Parts: sequence; structure tokens; C-alpha cells
Amino acid sequence: MSESPNLLKEDATQSPVPPQLFVGIDRTYTVLWYSFLSTSSLILHMFFIFARGLLLSEIRLMLAAILIFHFVVVILSNTDLLGVRWLDSLMSWMIMSSRNPYVYWVFNSLCNYVVALVNLAAYSILIALLWRRKLISFTRSNEIKMTLQVLCMVTCEVLFFIFWEFGLPEKFGAWNLVIEETTNLLFFDVLVLPYLIFNKRIHQEIRAIGKYSLRSLLSPQSSKIRGKHNPKGCWRWKKSVSII
Repeated sequence: MSESPNLLKEDATQSPVPPQLFVGIDRTYTVLWYSFLSTSSLILHMFFIFARGLLLSEIRLMLAAILIFHFVVVILSNTDLLGVRWLDSLMSWMIMSSRNPYVYWVFNSLCNYVVALVNLAAYSILIALLWRRKLISFTRSNEIKMTLQVLCMVTCEVLFFIFWEFGLPEKFGAWNLVIEETTNLLFFDVLVLPYLIFNKRIHQEIRAIGKYSLRSLLSPQSSKIRGKHNPKGCWRWKKSVSII
């Protein structure tokens, strides 16, 4: 993920803010921290299932490791160790020069490397194990689509990693801030887009929802309702209901 600019000096005076209840130092960073946790846990889960079978002890160990990591980041985010403060004028968190910004930069780079390189290595090993155990043959259409989904997702993650670590300008400015926030949000979308593009079931569900909603909104039908209190029946308009 992109790094926050280093703006504050030693004599900066900012009142402390309430403790953060979520991982990360910004709304967009919160999304990325949770996406990092979710993708890491998903990789471990898939690896244990397809590689050697899932055991109860391994589930507990995996959940305990994720929970410990979560609480460690939450605790560090609420202390001065990460060296971040809230700026009302920019409505964002910024790195403090008088604190220890290197710890935050290490956490930021660590998250980038884990999201990109670990995902690349883990999915490569996973596909190789499936191929070796003859659980996947790349001859069926669903297997090809699944492989394309993973390939597109990992490729986009690597591209974002290269941009954040080597291509993002360190100079602070309005456009740089816009680029940083936009890339942070686009990264979260990239994780879902390959699945939405290659999955036909989602396309069918979206078309079905759209047709039903359009028909119910534009073509209300009348129905003759009979009941205990309406023995002869009367004409009523059916209430149009949209499920979107």
C-alpha cells in the first residue's frame, strides 16, 4: 500500500484522538489491512485443505496466529511507536517526524511484500500440488476459468506492489495524495473483479435480478384477489417490489 507523507515536525502540536478500533491508520488502510489478513488466512486455509487435509489442531493454530497478529497491529496502532497523528486540515493520518516513522514504513513494506510475493508463491505451490495429485487437469472450462481468476488477481497484486514500492513518488502534493488513495481503493476492487468477470453464474444472477426489477417497476399487473373478507373478489393492483 502507499505510504503516508511525512509532514509533521517535532514542534507540531496535535491533540490525541480516540483509540482506533480497526487495524490500520486510515479508512482506506483499514480495508487493506483486513484484505491482507483475509487473503493470508484464505491462502493458509486453501493450502491445508488441498495440500494435506485440514485438521482441527491446524485450524486452531491458524486462527490463533491471525488473532495474535490482529491484536498486535491494533495495539501498535494505538501507541506512539508507529508515529502517526491525525491532521484535521487534511482529514488523514500522517507520519510524525519526532516519533519512529521507520516502524510504520517497515509494517507498510511488510504488508506489500506479503500481499504480492507470498500470494504469488502460495498460489503457485497450490496449483502445482493440485496438478501433481491429478486433482486438476486444465482441460475443463471451470478449471481454466479458475486458473485465469487466480492469475489475473496475482498479476494485479504484483503490479500494485511494484508501483507502491518502486514507482510511487515520494514528493507530497495534491495529485500524489489522490493517486495514493485511488490506488489503495483500486487494489481492493482488483481482488473481486476477476471473479466477477469470469464467473458465469454471477452474470446470470445479475441479468435475472435486472430483468425482474425492470419488469416489476415498469409493468405492474392487476390480479383478482379472493379471500375470507372478499368473497366476490375485487380488482387490485399488485404492489411493485424491487429487490435491488
